[in-house]
Amino acid sequence: MDIKEYIEELEANGFAKNTIRSYKQILERLNDFKELKDITKEDLVKFFRDFKGTDETKRLYQTKIKKFFKDLERAEVAEWIKPVRVKEKLTADDILTTEDINKLIESTGGIYWKALIAFLFESGCRISEAKALKSKDFKETNEGMIVDIPTMKTASGFRRTALILSADYIRNLRVYSNSPPDSVIFHISASHTQVVLNEISNRAGIKKPVTPHAFRHAQATIMVQQGYNEAIIRKKLGWTPGSTMIARYQHLNDNDVVEATLKNNGKTPEKLIITEIKQAEKITLVDAAMQFSKLSQENETLKTELKKLKSLVKKIAELQNMTSIEELEAETYFEEAESKKEERSFPPD
Repeated sequence: MDIKEYIEELEANGFAKNTIRSYKQILERLNDFKELKDITKEDLVKFFRDFKGTDETKRLYQTKIKKFFKDLERAEVAEWIKPVRVKEKLTADDILTTEDINKLIESTGGIYWKALIAFLFESGCRISEAKALKSKDFKETNEGMIVDIPTMKTASGFRRTALILSADYIRNLRVYSNSPPDSVIFHISASHTQVVLNEISNRAGIKKPVTPHAFRHAQATIMVQQGYNEAIIRKKLGWTPGSTMIARYQHLNDNDVVEATLKNNGKTPEKLIITEIKQAEKITLVDAAMQFSKLSQENETLKTELKKLKSLVKKIAELQNMTSIEELEAETYFEEAESKKEERSFPPD
């Protein structure tokens, strides 16, 4: 089986796009080293002995390559591989607190960004999972809002999470967007999301890393601090029952040691108080209509300005006998500008 056939099988089995892309890149690099059909155990030993990259990258290569040969029923080629243990790099100072989350929410006026920040924090889901969610995946029940997060790690194909703190932010977004049930609710790309999060965190004055995954770290840490059962934490965050990922966050929590020490010395430990994130102010259809009207006016103004600039460039091209390549570049520039204008489905943060 060649790489193309293997990738097609992964696609047929519903693997995530990022996972498939990762397999493709890794297998192509290994194939450049030596054709996959001819690789032996000795070849892999040499490949990993001379591997250049971080421990995280090496571990990724080891796990993907080991699975590849196992799937091809050539497990003996890679069964010796023991994925390198990545050194713990998370520190308590890196973890976002609920106070940080509140500052981030308060530092943006965008309904979309408030909802995304609150949801990523409370659900602890990955950005790739959030981007796959559709409006219909959020359900109103007698107990409140419930979301079914798609996953490949459970028989049901999803894991269910109750939303208490972020529910009103999600409701506001659904009212504002007025999108059909099958529409993706968090549609903005991961790369642009990071750009906006950087801007919001700068305004909020937060010096810690603020990435989509940082909200997942924060949720895991808080659940450990609040004494949640390990099985519940694994289930909520989408880890397999045997996953050791939870250990990354347990080492950040020294409260159990402090409490035991105080109790053994006849003192009553203070209960850990964790600030909750602030509730959203509900918006109405009238509010949403006013926002749409304002955004529409802004887009029309932008469209008019782009047309003027485009016309000016054409006149300059005529005067300077611009080559066809240069004309194409100019046309492309303004087409991209118009395209970006269309992407402004929500007000700037």
